[in-house]
Amino acid sequence: MRVTVSIPYFRCKATILKAVESILAQSYADLLVVVINDADNEPPWERLSDIKDNRLVFHEIRVNKGRYFCDAIVLEATTDSFILIQDGDDWSHERRVELLVEAIRSNEAIAAVSAIQRYRLTDGVPIKKDVWTFGDLNRPLDSTYRFRSVHHGLFRTSALLALGGTYAGFRIAYDTLLMNFLLMSGRVEYVPEPLYSLCRRTQSLTTSEETGIRSANRRSVHRQLQQFYEAVYPTYKQYEAGKCTRELLLRTIRAVRSTLVPEEEARLLLTEAQKLRIKLQGLQANC
Repeated sequence: MRVTVSIPYFRCKATILKAVESILAQSYADLLVVVINDADNEPPWERLSDIKDNRLVFHEIRVNKGRYFCDAIVLEATTDSFILIQDGDDWSHERRVELLVEAIRSNEAIAAVSAIQRYRLTDGVPIKKDVWTFGDLNRPLDSTYRFRSVHHGLFRTSALLALGGTYAGFRIAYDTLLMNFLLMSGRVEYVPEPLYSLCRRTQSLTTSEETGIRSANRRSVHRQLQQFYEAVYPTYKQYEAGKCTRELLLRTIRAVRSTLVPEEEARLLLTEAQKLRIKLQGLQANC
């Protein structure tokens, strides 16, 4: 069963080749790898030009919209049952996809994530920092909105689509809410081995003064996302108690997030997804 991999690209020219090669070298070979240039004026195509692998697909959008938007394009375009999230800054253990697929299938889960080996970039060289684990991932949800896991994982495409997709108008921090919504709607499996290597560079969305972890912008977004979590949580408790259906829960989640994406952006997303879908269909026809 094929896995589609989403790799958005923006200002990570130094690392994009390693990211892509780490996916193409996976022990689980049934992959389709989509690299989307998120309107970077210096696209990665030259860096990737020596790769001769028909599993690799390039796509480009003209307006920078952020990684959640790019993931949503891939999600809407693919016909595969699974989608993997990979950053252009990072790289994967060669068995990452294999072990995540196994975790989902073995436990009838809707998603799977692993522990992460974190690196810091020093003079252009990645230096090991620590292993990031997610012990809160499958603890019971309560009324407190909190970070539980990164979204660098493997997902059933149907589970993400049931929530309304990966984009809700935000450029930062939305993955925290997305993972909480996934946990409301099904089982997310955790693999304790660090199968993903995350490299923090300066001026990324998580380190810059404007959008970093301690920035006023991120705190403001966090407060908004907390309100959306709190709006859905009562319905989740009803579902947990058997007093409403899963479909009602999913409709509630979709209703909360549907008002957040402007119509113009929603149209652009569907247009880009259609372009990519045609490209993927052409690739399949030529295989």
